[in-house]
Amino acid sequence: MPVVLNPERVRLIKEDLAHGVLQSEVALRHGVSASQISRIAGNRSWKSVPWPNDGSGSVAGGERAAGEDADGAHPPPSEVRPELRVYLRIERLAPQFAAYLSTPVRARGYPPMEGDESLIVEVSPALSIHRIVDLALKAAPDMEPGILYTERRFGLLELHSRDREEVEDAGAAILRGIGARASDQLAPSTLYTDIIERVADQHAIILNRMRNASMILPGQSLLLYEMEPALFAAVAANEAERAAPEATIVDIQMMGASGRVFMAGEGAALRRAQEAIDRTLRRIEGRRPA
Repeated sequence: MPVVLNPERVRLIKEDLAHGVLQSEVALRHGVSASQISRIAGNRSWKSVPWPNDGSGSVAGGERAAGEDADGAHPPPSEVRPELRVYLRIERLAPQFAAYLSTPVRARGYPPMEGDESLIVEVSPALSIHRIVDLALKAAPDMEPGILYTERRFGLLELHSRDREEVEDAGAAILRGIGARASDQLAPSTLYTDIIERVADQHAIILNRMRNASMILPGQSLLLYEMEPALFAAVAANEAERAAPEATIVDIQMMGASGRVFMAGEGAALRRAQEAIDRTLRRIEGRRPA
């Protein structure tokens, strides 16, 4: 049976953490999940139980193993920190978007399911994405990576879980590990959007030859939306589907220089989807490219 935490148990856990015991070892020693230990170590739960010999209420006041940070992970030996380009929390994956992420081309790891909570991160240089994976999975070992991909300059990662707290713990560990905030990501910008009414037969045929999701039928209308950075197409498609579930996702291009969303359906539904993408992108905080 899982151990039920109480103040005495948490006091012992904090003593171990303050004396430099790795979080993974503390979790095993006390029979609790690594995500629970991460929340205690980050002072996000059980704040009422004081840290030993430390009035700050944080594990930062205790001793740690040499070279270890607050998450039990070792920082990169290089002084170069990864640059955070995209940090996206996607709540409750919509059914079509989840199915798209689960295709063999996209889900090279664990396929997500409808309703999962998702975190998508892009960093530069590309290989630094492996530091991101390490930080996330050591903080929340039950998280499932769906995409781990490196292109010429950037690396990207998609993680998902049914447990929202696990996703938040993994995200917090990533940000702490690279010394960044979510708002340090690049701000999205819209490059082009349009709704083409009643697509012609030949146009539908050539679109269907290039699609990675569902088909567009001749006579349906087509929503086009292009943005950068490319990964913002992920949250755009999910929010568009939630706003217009009767519309059909034809394709999502979320890797490369820019991101693109193609949706088919009736004009009114596509206008709702377009407005949802507009609102979503405007709400995202970030920096402008230098």
